[in-house]
Amino acid sequence: MTLHPTSEAIPYGVPRWLRQRLAARCGVLVGVVLVAWLVLLPVALSMGNRPGMLAESLAAAVCLISGLLALVVQGMRLGGQLAVAQVLLGMALRMSLPLVAAIAVRLSGSHLLEAGFLVWLIAFYFVGLLVEVPLALAGLPNSSKALKVS
Repeated sequence: MTLHPTSEAIPYGVPRWLRQRLAARCGVLVGVVLVAWLVLLPVALSMGNRPGMLAESLAAAVCLISGLLALVVQGMRLGGQLAVAQVLLGMALRMSLPLVAAIAVRLSGSHLLEAGFLVWLIAFYFVGLLVEVPLALAGLPNSSKALKVS
C-alpha cells in the first residue's frame, strides 16, 4: 500500500457515483426518509390514528423538502469565493423550513399539534441531518492535497 498525492480524494465508504451525482445523493436522502417514515408509521398510528399519520407524514415532507433544497444549493459549483455563502444558504434552507412549519402549527393550535407534529418534526429533522451531512460532504470538490491509497 502506497500513499501518494493526487487531485482525487477518496472519502472512506463513499462510492464514486455518489460523490459525482447530485441526483444520487438526493435519491439516497429520499430513500432514507421514506424508510424512516415506514418504520415510524406504526408508532404514529398508535399515537393518534389518522391525525398521527398525517402529522408524521407532513413532518417527513417538510424535512425532506428542506433537505433536498439544501443538498441542491450545496451541490451547485459556484467557486471558491462563494463557498461559504453557499454552505450558509444551504444551512439556512435546512433549518428555516422546519422552523417555520413548527411555528405555524404551534400558533394555529391545529389538530396536528395534538397529534405530535412537533415531535415528528424533530425526529425527521435529525434523521435527515444524519444523512445529509455525509451526503453534502461527499459532494464537495476534492482537495488537491489529498492522499490516494493504492
